[in-house]
Amino acid sequence: MDKLPRKKPKKKPKKTPKINLIRISFKYPLVWATLITASFAFYLNFMVQQNTTCEDIVTDHNSSIYKPVKLHKNQQICYNIHVKKGQQFRLLTNYPANLETPDKLKEIFLGINPKSFQTPGIYKLTSNKVEQDVTYQTILKFIPQYTTSNLPNLPELPPSQSQVTPPTNSAKKTEQSSPLTPPASNEQAQFVYNVNQEPNFHPDPKLEKIVDNIVNLAQSRGLPINQLSISLLNLNPYQCCSYAGYEENTLRYPASIVKLFWLVAFYAQKNQQNYFPQEISLQEQKLLSKMIRDSDNESASVILDQITQTKSSLKKLSENKFELWKNKRYQINNFFRNAGYDNINITQKTFPIPNLLNSPEGPDLQIRQLNGQQSPPIRNKITTHHVARLLYEIYAGQAISQDYSLATMDLLKRDLFPSAWKEKLYDAIEEFLGQGIYTLFSNNPNSVQFYSKMGWTFGTRNDGAIILSNKANYILVIFGDDPKYYEDKQFFPLVSQEVYQEISKLP
Repeated sequence: MDKLPRKKPKKKPKKTPKINLIRISFKYPLVWATLITASFAFYLNFMVQQNTTCEDIVTDHNSSIYKPVKLHKNQQICYNIHVKKGQQFRLLTNYPANLETPDKLKEIFLGINPKSFQTPGIYKLTSNKVEQDVTYQTILKFIPQYTTSNLPNLPELPPSQSQVTPPTNSAKKTEQSSPLTPPASNEQAQFVYNVNQEPNFHPDPKLEKIVDNIVNLAQSRGLPINQLSISLLNLNPYQCCSYAGYEENTLRYPASIVKLFWLVAFYAQKNQQNYFPQEISLQEQKLLSKMIRDSDNESASVILDQITQTKSSLKKLSENKFELWKNKRYQINNFFRNAGYDNINITQKTFPIPNLLNSPEGPDLQIRQLNGQQSPPIRNKITTHHVARLLYEIYAGQAISQDYSLATMDLLKRDLFPSAWKEKLYDAIEEFLGQGIYTLFSNNPNSVQFYSKMGWTFGTRNDGAIILSNKANYILVIFGDDPKYYEDKQFFPLVSQEVYQEISKLP
């Protein structure tokens, strides 16, 4: 007889032990406190992310919008910028930010950026989290889209209306009359640069060490350091600006860097005439572009003539006529000197000038021989500190106006891709500071912004640049006022590489 299978006894389910949180809290107080803190932090972070909204910025007008916001450590701001068809805008921030375009392309802003955005849609601007309590400033400039078909053809104003009126609180310096500083007339006194006080640069031992290394490098390559000047400015967004220099207040021949100063003076006149940068005639825009981007002497000659209402000629002028001509030309000196650019001389044109003069003749020669024909000729003289200061004021949006500072940055912007400069007879990259930056970023030149104006002759090599990246933001100006600096094609690129690498290590 078959046996029935025996039934297996049912297992009793195990009881899940109850966690006595109260007992744990007393037995392990540190663990309990940590759990509560972490949970609360997670909750707060989650709620902040859920409740973060971007402020909408919409305007139908061509206007500027200024938005200062106080941020505490690890906070950030967000704006949705609505751009309509026919509008474009430019952006200025005093701290790094990220911009997402309607096409979902992303760009990193490092303070000022001359680029215009005109694709209709919504642009999302998000600041980086700040490292300390700051006032985050955002400036948006909405302007109409001008093309060759709708660019206003505005008439030229007479010379008497082209003078710049200085601020009422301008503290002018009294200079004694000399061949280099003729007494200014009332008309000339109106033509003054708007930034009349030196920026608050402060010495930095770390930067001084970098500058010392540059001097040592020059000496090791057999270059005369008594003819070398350097200015280095760290554009640290949280403590601007630390500074170091070597012979930075020594006046030296600037070569074509003088054209940067002529550009700012020209923009000052246009600003006084109530022109916006985009309203300047196409012919003048082309002249400015050739003067700065191509360092063209012929274009620069026309611009200097227009600023000072003087003309070059082959024949010498009579004593009375030359005195009037000289005083007009010296307006360009007084424009900067009355704003604290001490002893600057930028009255001389750069030669040769195609289709005009191969060398100074007529009044251009007379103004060089004010000390007598047997004395050394009077030449343009600028310091590296002058150049560093002006580049900083342009970068900070202070030079003439925010609009004109952006327009200046636009002209100074250099494309580091070799296709943009390799085939040029005279380019602003090779053998200058730009070559060093390109060497470091050859795999991705778009990851750095490079703005510069260089100058050279067979007896000098000079360069001044603004360099902006996610690791280093600074201004570097170097004058090598000796033929050996022209002959050494690698000194400037080597210096540029070393300075970037050292600046990027700083906190």
